Amino acid sequence: MPRPKDPWIADEPRLVAVVIAVTLRALRRPILVFGLAILATLLVVSTLLRRAPSYEATLYFHMSEGNVQLSNAPRPVRRVREYIADVVLNRRQLLDVMGKFGLYSRLLKADPQAAIASMRDDIEISVEHNDFIWDRGPHDPPRAADITLSYRSGDAQRARAVVHELGDAVLRAQSDARSERLRLSRTAIVAERDHAQAELRTRQEELDRLWLDAGRMKDEHALVVRVQIGEVQEEMKSAAGRVQQLDQRLADYEFAQRAESEQAGLQLVLLDEDLAVLAQPLTTFKLVVVAIAMLGMALVVFVGVVGGFDNRIYRGSDLEAQGVPVFGEVARFGGDDRGSYRARTRRHWRKRV
Repeated sequence: MPRPKDPWIADEPRLVAVVIAVTLRALRRPILVFGLAILATLLVVSTLLRRAPSYEATLYFHMSEGNVQLSNAPRPVRRVREYIADVVLNRRQLLDVMGKFGLYSRLLKADPQAAIASMRDDIEISVEHNDFIWDRGPHDPPRAADITLSYRSGDAQRARAVVHELGDAVLRAQSDARSERLRLSRTAIVAERDHAQAELRTRQEELDRLWLDAGRMKDEHALVVRVQIGEVQEEMKSAAGRVQQLDQRLADYEFAQRAESEQAGLQLVLLDEDLAVLAQPLTTFKLVVVAIAMLGMALVVFVGVVGGFDNRIYRGSDLEAQGVPVFGEVARFGGDDRGSYRARTRRHWRKRV
């Protein structure tokens, strides 16, 4: 017993016939088909031509500690990014960069705040592989973090120049801020130590005076003075300990300043840079290839659309498709199109020429 065929296999010859019939019907109106295909191709090509190129320049920084642990530890991850953003995205810095490179000039004249917001949207800062979220123990290795700074622009050289300008600002700010922080801290500790030393000298003078008084007094008056001497000696011991503690803190900050100058403290180093093409402008050759491919696809689409929606009668099979009985066909003969729309149109254009 023969195996029955699948329905779609049985319908395949009919499908091919329908495709051929639709194509032939569409080719009877070539001007419409080619006109629509060319119009669609022009729309796509014009869209590609209007699309602005886009590039993203990126700098890769590495932040790390030295082999020594300083008293002012690095910031944790959330503040690392905030610190970079405060330097890169602050209003004065962005206005300086826009003025130097002529960025967003029209928008800057119309609305400076909108220009600043637009440039901030084109800048991206991220912190990865960050170890500063963990406290560093006495025997732990130095902590580190990777920072990326990116800027998007329609010009490759401008994107690279702007991101380098922003990166240099970060490096300068990091060095200046750390040096200034160390200087201010050292100044404060020196002032506090001088105050403690002055207090220690005052207590020493008071103690010397009490010893002289104790030598001149007798009995119960001498006992009172000796009690006061004991109190002053305890105060001197506390003041001396305070001076010693501040001397140690001052030595730590002086060491931190030397370590900073020798790059033994917190370092922010530029490791690498990259330029990514987000939207590349099309060359003439690529544009021609795209236009040809688009024209071919548009022809296929509009052949199906025009042929499928054309319900005019050209052959007997068109009547059969409409369910109308066909009794026969008359072959073409000379003058059979006399008075037809095509003949009248052709005659009209001949008269005008």
